[in-house]
Amino acid sequence: MARFTKALGMPPMTVLKGLRMRQAASMLTTELSVDQIARSVGYTSRSSFLRALHNTYGKYPSDYRAQRRAEIAPKTEMKIIMNDKLSLKNTMLNLEAEKLAYAEQAYVDYLHGSAPDYSEARDHGEFSLRFNEAEIALAFECPLHNYEDAIATIRTIDFGPKTEVEPGAVIQLEGQWFVVGTATAPFTCQGITYLGISTQAPIYQCLEGKRAGETCQWNDKDLQLNVVS
Repeated sequence: MARFTKALGMPPMTVLKGLRMRQAASMLTTELSVDQIARSVGYTSRSSFLRALHNTYGKYPSDYRAQRRAEIAPKTEMKIIMNDKLSLKNTMLNLEAEKLAYAEQAYVDYLHGSAPDYSEARDHGEFSLRFNEAEIALAFECPLHNYEDAIATIRTIDFGPKTEVEPGAVIQLEGQWFVVGTATAPFTCQGITYLGISTQAPIYQCLEGKRAGETCQWNDKDLQLNVVS
């Protein structure tokens, strides 16, 4: 025993108690009852186990479990948020890609299907009609650039965790959910309806840099920022 104490700097029973308490602490993160844990680590008396745990960690089982839940919850919540935000980003990319594909097809169909040939147009009426057709084609082309720009913006945005309103933040404002980055129509992801807002939107200028719990004034009304993630 003397050799043991000399080698480890403490007597065997102290080492054994430390091992038991570490095992007990690990088991307190499970659903096992206190009595089951006490017996598993070699205590036949519940009161002796409680006293040993309190002497080691300064807490009783209920307090220790509450502390561990508080420590674990933010990590778990952050993992859920990150998974949700990844799904959100992919949903936004898919929606913009679908709109781009539709606009491209409409553009191609118009240019190759319905547009007549005005290359031989001579009078003013024919030239006016040709100019109108060009305007219509341009109107088809503008959304193509808009959707391409939106896709590029979404891809470059950092959707990591946020503590203040900035590009890539998911926010809840007055009970409604928004994604900061690019303007979108309302869309649903994992059962929640979102609206995308761009950094050029006036409401973003009001919200930029704010944190959950703060308010911003918009159209003479105080808006509550409930969540920023």
